[in-house]
Amino acid sequence: LGKGIVYCKDRPNFIANRIAAFGLFTAMRLMVEGDYSIEEVDRLTGGAIGRPKTATFRTADLVGLDTVVHIATNIAEALSDDQERPAYTIPPFLLEMVKRGWLGEKAGQGFYKRIKGAGGSEILVLDYKTMEYRQQRPVAFPSLDMTQGIEESGERLRALTSADDRAGHYVWQLLRETLLYAAHRIPEVADDIVSVDQAMKWGFGWEI
Repeated sequence: LGKGIVYCKDRPNFIANRIAAFGLFTAMRLMVEGDYSIEEVDRLTGGAIGRPKTATFRTADLVGLDTVVHIATNIAEALSDDQERPAYTIPPFLLEMVKRGWLGEKAGQGFYKRIKGAGGSEILVLDYKTMEYRQQRPVAFPSLDMTQGIEESGERLRALTSADDRAGHYVWQLLRETLLYAAHRIPEVADDIVSVDQAMKWGFGWEI
């Protein structure tokens, strides 16, 4: 099945869920800070950087937004390092979504919502500023066009993180913060970096 055994420490959310949760909340924070849209973030955090096409927000919808909030709350309460806790701050729009019962796929709507019309079904996306659903807008960044033809994940990621546009800036910030966070979890969650890499590849389908 292409899987294996990863040895980890008995710490909150172990390896993969700990790092993935950090990545998710960092992605949301950077989205708000840089004024990106949900569909822009998903375009930048999926196949473009060697991760599953469900990217950030489609993955959250599949997991369930109530589960996402529970994971963040659990980690924040269990951590003894006060400096790390702010990383798991739940953004107001996510708390409001859970309050409204917009829990993702299981509720019929989350960050995305499928509606049926005379011409078939359409998937709308949430505008987190207005808390209203709208039609998805085309996502166009020069660096994405430039790197689209690069098949090797590492080479594509190097090119994208070096790009001087909004896409390159976002991906670089997300990658930088996630890598630094993962590095600082050694030896807390595992004794070696290989275990971390294998956990993210086998557990979340990251190519690299």
